[in-house]
Amino acid sequence: MAPATLASVIQVTASANPQFSNSNDTSCICRLSIGETIMRLLLRMAALAALTACSASNTTQVARQDARLSSSDQVTLTVTDAPARPGFMFVAGTITGGQGAVIVSSTRYGSVCSTDITANAAVANGKITLTVKFAERTAICTADIRAITYRADIAGVAPGEYEVDLVHSNADGSSGTVLTQRVKVT
Repeated sequence: MAPATLASVIQVTASANPQFSNSNDTSCICRLSIGETIMRLLLRMAALAALTACSASNTTQVARQDARLSSSDQVTLTVTDAPARPGFMFVAGTITGGQGAVIVSSTRYGSVCSTDITANAAVANGKITLTVKFAERTAICTADIRAITYRADIAGVAPGEYEVDLVHSNADGSSGTVLTQRVKVT
């Protein structure tokens, strides 16, 4: 704003407000007004910068280190989770035979924070049924999208060919066979 225009604004302010009309020094009115405007602008910029910094952080990019390991007589279950993208469809899983063991792994949406996962295996004449149970845990967890990956090692399996059924039992009580595959154990 040019000095002539600023002086006219000060005069208009002084004449429009009767409380300032007798004052000879109207420059302080201008300084307070400009000072308040600058302070408000700085506060708004600081608030905007803080909001931008907070919204730029992405919690799903941080991988957790809270893997779970459980073991029974025959099954060793390792469960981990990692960030996941919404809408991504996971493959059914894999079942492989090895030396005296069968290894089953699969991935699905969920978090080790909010989900308790257990597994048990039934081995009988050429058939193995691995049941993986998913139950809700009462825990306070972040609301980010994660994927649970588990690996179940079924040990002590005699050599031969087996039909392996992978059954998922969900927290709501529903269950179903998600994968059936024949494997050879050496």
